[in-house]
Amino acid sequence: MTRHHPGRVGMGALRRAARPSLALPVALILALGACSSDKAPGSSAPSASTTADATAGTTPSTTVTPSMTGEPLPTGSETPSAQAATPDATALSMGDISADELPPVALDQTSTVDGAAIALGAMRSENLQAGPGETGGPGVVIPVTITNNTGSDLSLSGLVVTVTYGADKAPAAELVSAYGAVPDSVAPGETQTVEKAFTIPASGRGQVHIVVDLGADHAAATFDGAAPN
Repeated sequence: MTRHHPGRVGMGALRRAARPSLALPVALILALGACSSDKAPGSSAPSASTTADATAGTTPSTTVTPSMTGEPLPTGSETPSAQAATPDATALSMGDISADELPPVALDQTSTVDGAAIALGAMRSENLQAGPGETGGPGVVIPVTITNNTGSDLSLSGLVVTVTYGADKAPAAELVSAYGAVPDSVAPGETQTVEKAFTIPASGRGQVHIVVDLGADHAAATFDGAAPN
């Protein structure tokens, strides 16, 4: 009867159990290869060019900042300016009361303003006597004749007569107290004469400019010539 040694049997079993098996590594490699080959072509990672294109498509455009130097930016066309006011209206708004003056006529001619005929009578030289607050001296008396050719009363409440003399158009001082008051109006078809007195030195009488203004609603008649010495 053959006896088995219990120690030998145990050692053989342990050696078989410890022997490495090649089946598991081979199966794992085959499985990984199958997974790699099964990946769909469309699921591949985007190429570098595709990524660049997508990035370029989302880049904001560059904005040009206007110059801060104060120079206007050029435009395609110039905007036409609004129509300018007439020179007379602009000058009047700036306080130039001479802007509504009519072209001057000679001292012996007649100027027509809104249906009224304005003329100057024969001027005369006088040594004017001054009233309170005035300065008298050599001067000229100017008769102003106004004929109303309109169909209604012509108011003289705004009548103003001014005189300048000499090449530099120096203003002549009026002596209001030297002659009578101005009537309130001129009736239709009638004539009124108003005398005005101004101190004008003899040296400046060779060139005088006389303005007769009926008021703010009317143009002003003007006369140029030489006053008597």
